[in-house]
Amino acid sequence: MMGKRTIVLSVADGMGGQASGEIAAQTAIDTVKEYCENVFPKLKSITPSVLKQNINQLYQGANRKIREISDKDERNQGLGTTLVIALVIGDKYIVSNVGDSRCYYNNQEEVWQITEDHSEVAEEVRRGTMTEEAAKKSPFRSALYRSLGEEGEVEVDFFPKGDKFSIIDQPCALLICSDGLSNSVNEGDIYENIVGTSDIKKACNNLVSLAYSKGSDDNITVAMAEFGTIKRAKNKIKLLPPPEILARKYAKSKKLDTGLTAKLKIIAAGLTIILISSVGFLLYKIKTSDFTFHNLFQIKKADKYVISQDEKNKKLEEEKEFPSEQKIEEALQEEEIAKAERTEQKGASVEYDPLFKIIPDKDSFLISELSNVCFRWTGYKDEKISYRIEIALDKSPEIRKFVYGNIKNNEIKLSDIIEAHQANLLEGKYIIELFIHKDGKKLFGGKVREIMMVNGLKNKPGEKK
Repeated sequence: MMGKRTIVLSVADGMGGQASGEIAAQTAIDTVKEYCENVFPKLKSITPSVLKQNINQLYQGANRKIREISDKDERNQGLGTTLVIALVIGDKYIVSNVGDSRCYYNNQEEVWQITEDHSEVAEEVRRGTMTEEAAKKSPFRSALYRSLGEEGEVEVDFFPKGDKFSIIDQPCALLICSDGLSNSVNEGDIYENIVGTSDIKKACNNLVSLAYSKGSDDNITVAMAEFGTIKRAKNKIKLLPPPEILARKYAKSKKLDTGLTAKLKIIAAGLTIILISSVGFLLYKIKTSDFTFHNLFQIKKADKYVISQDEKNKKLEEEKEFPSEQKIEEALQEEEIAKAERTEQKGASVEYDPLFKIIPDKDSFLISELSNVCFRWTGYKDEKISYRIEIALDKSPEIRKFVYGNIKNNEIKLSDIIEAHQANLLEGKYIIELFIHKDGKKLFGGKVREIMMVNGLKNKPGEKK
């Protein structure tokens, strides 16, 4: 570009299912290639502002293309991708990103992350409401609040910020990767592999192998460029088997585990049926005759195999607290009927989730009474349940507040959400979304209510404020 050596590194990590994710990621990379071949070489100026303007257009173009693909085919609805780009011109560089694919810089002495993840847990860490250790274990660590495939324009982060370049201080290296790597290895691992292998190809391969060996089950992509010659201690670290071997081994073990699980389930079901039949027959014999187990155990039959009334009562209590799937389904159906009746009476169009209540139960609140408003989860009473609740202004969805935590007493205070962000709500209609997880598995997620927030009562005609 402009007679200077130019290097472009880019990684896109798709979302929305394997097939749709690949389409989104490939569309983003194809857009990068298009700009590298047809746009960047024709630039008459390579100032930071000009480059950032063109890179931003690249992201917006990719975003529109992905959105069009999503709108044309229902099977691709919800597809999206991350995109991180490192553009190096001579001894200067600019990094840009959307999503949680990262860029790292190694200056021979240490490694640090240049980009900022656009994930919800990363935002909580930046706000100081969540620790990095808790973020790594959070079931929401892969939930993004910004990615390509969104409606309208997507906001792109640039590093460094402002009208300037970052400087390549040789010897050094730039590394970009998908979260399949960064979720499994840390900055220390990256540094050790760069300086502890003979070249960057071996460093990249060993990092991918290391991520697989640590249990990564995600797609892993790594790209690295070295500037100058980094001092290395050859054979300092032990090289792992090539990534393709570990990837096949993981896929094979996962397939084997799935197959074994299915077979074991069939065997267990068969044994359970035999066991239940045998126990049922023995109980019948015990109850209808003087049959005893003297020959085998020298014990009498009566008080060992008849379930006591206390145990029956305990079982009934457990069923009340943890209802069966059939009872839950019946309760949901009853709630749906009641909901339809409420909707018909109120003339409302808002659908409420049957397991979610708002206290007090109304649709309009004074902002001054937020401290008295809470959301109540009426599902299982379980401390292992975690939640993420979001409140978004209907006309300005970018004004969004959210909070994480474990449900205590099945209630979430609205004031906790606002205090966590040290911000006030504006007047208007808000969409409330609730995401409930247990042991990393989503039990429920989606819109649960719409509420109005107002500062006070409107003035009567002729009345002064």
